[in-house]
Amino acid sequence: MKKDRRSFIKNSAVGLLGSSLVLPDQIYGKDKILLPKEKVNAPLTPLEVSKDRIIRNDVGLRPYRAEGFVLKKEIEQGKTIIHDYGHGGGGISLSWGTAQKAVDLVEAPKNTTVAVIGCGVIGLSTAILLQKHGYQVIIYTKEMPPQTTSNVAGGFYAAAQAYDSNKITQSFLTQFNESSQISHRIFQDLVGERYGVSWIKNYFLDGDFAFWGGKNLFPGLKIHTDQKLFDFPKVQEVYSLVIQTPKYLQALLDDFHLAGGTIRIQDFQSKEALFQLDENVIMNCTGLGSRQLFNDQKLIPSKGQLHVLLPQKEINYSYVYNGGKDTFYMFPREDGIILGGTAQDGVWSLEPDEKEMNRIFKQHQMIADYLKRS
Repeated sequence: MKKDRRSFIKNSAVGLLGSSLVLPDQIYGKDKILLPKEKVNAPLTPLEVSKDRIIRNDVGLRPYRAEGFVLKKEIEQGKTIIHDYGHGGGGISLSWGTAQKAVDLVEAPKNTTVAVIGCGVIGLSTAILLQKHGYQVIIYTKEMPPQTTSNVAGGFYAAAQAYDSNKITQSFLTQFNESSQISHRIFQDLVGERYGVSWIKNYFLDGDFAFWGGKNLFPGLKIHTDQKLFDFPKVQEVYSLVIQTPKYLQALLDDFHLAGGTIRIQDFQSKEALFQLDENVIMNCTGLGSRQLFNDQKLIPSKGQLHVLLPQKEINYSYVYNGGKDTFYMFPREDGIILGGTAQDGVWSLEPDEKEMNRIFKQHQMIADYLKRS
């Protein structure tokens, strides 16, 4: 994917390749839920909402397809090309699941060298699973972490803004749900400091969250209708996973290298350039870059904008209001408090939108003010 890095504010062992990865015959096993111990009825500390606490603004272009992600195999000029792109706002959440399904399409003999195009979360997940299945892997990429779009993703586990429910098929929805289950199960085994994956108590403020991928991915459901915590008539309390994307992607890079993987910096301007590679199996994980490489005009950018505040260690909860253009969310990470969110379809600019910033801060201030009065 083409991306202007200047538009962003700059800022062990191979555990994943060992027993922590779930083998194909295990991926539908019962979830292992390890929830943190908390004080009963502990009050929620209000967030310190102030623009002078901003440490960076992150803007990225999600690779969005209204019909959902592309996961398919095709043969052209003697090359097997397996596509896995177009995840919209669900790239991290779906990553292991669609990667597993893409790897299942590979029919080459073990120890064959496979090319992976792209080094974001989809490319790295695919590369690691290929290694796990006995293949040699070369990643070809224009950008490496921390310069990929995946690095500026929020990392809250929910495959949001991944498709238009009016334009998908039942077969796609089945594939989406299966991928969500696979991915979530693998993320559970990565909880801990090394990968930057953790559980958090979350509140869905709109009271009608769709539970994308299955309700079991959001355990501990409680319904609040007394407005004691938030000024909303119905709030769904659950536990959710949060992935600290910079730390997580670096850990995946380390795992890939420790397992003998190779990375080559290369920018492919056309599909024909891919056919010049020595490898006969090519995994296309280029995200928005697939629009140009494979002329997928249904693939469009969906601009996402995050504002990261100074860490506030007493914030041990998150919340999401899923309201279309009025969507906003907050969750704490080790590197700061993540405030969002936007989804501006068809917008290619990587500059922060001040109008959207003001909207986001106004909504979070409203939440903080209510918690102060509680």
